[in-house]
Amino acid sequence: MYIAEFDANKISKIDITNPNPTSIDVVTGLSSPQGIVFKGNELYIAELGTDKISKINITDAVPTTTDVVTGLNQPIHLALNGSDLYIAEIGANKILK
Repeated sequence: MYIAEFDANKISKIDITNPNPTSIDVVTGLSSPQGIVFKGNELYIAELGTDKISKINITDAVPTTTDVVTGLNQPIHLALNGSDLYIAEIGANKILK
């Protein structure tokens, strides 16, 4: 399970099949990550603090973020429908595609 840690500015994961799961950092140095969504091996991240959507490839040994969309107005949630990425902007009270 992957977790967006807003105050810690990182994405972590835990193995929910482990009877004593521990949190493992996946990527750090984000800016108030909120919504996350997967498409294959890519994890898309809504970064509220920098008004952008970034992504990482979770199969990379050391995942690094790549900007997907910038200049948003407080993106908070993400959803995928096929190849369409939907972005909920709380600052603009709208959903973008």
